[in-house]
Amino acid sequence: DDSNKKVSPTEVWDAMFNKLLQFKKEHGNTLVPEFYPDDPAFALWVGSQRVKYHNGSLSREYADRLNDVGFDWKSAEMIDQEFLNL
Repeated sequence: DDSNKKVSPTEVWDAMFNKLLQFKKEHGNTLVPEFYPDDPAFALWVGSQRVKYHNGSLSREYADRLNDVGFDWKSAEMIDQEFLNL
């Protein structure tokens, strides 16, 4: 019975990373919207990776893995805002 099995943070991260790879395959980028009704937990995870990266708390391993797949460290919303401020 696996119902009491604890899921490690690494397993959760890996599962979300795999969702990111699927998102990139479908959309051609990693610009997951901050509000993504298809999978709000996934959108929250993507946002938290950006925050952790920018404040220096994302592990080197995770940052490297995200960089290796061309992760966009700025959200689509941030990019839109920069464009509007030109």
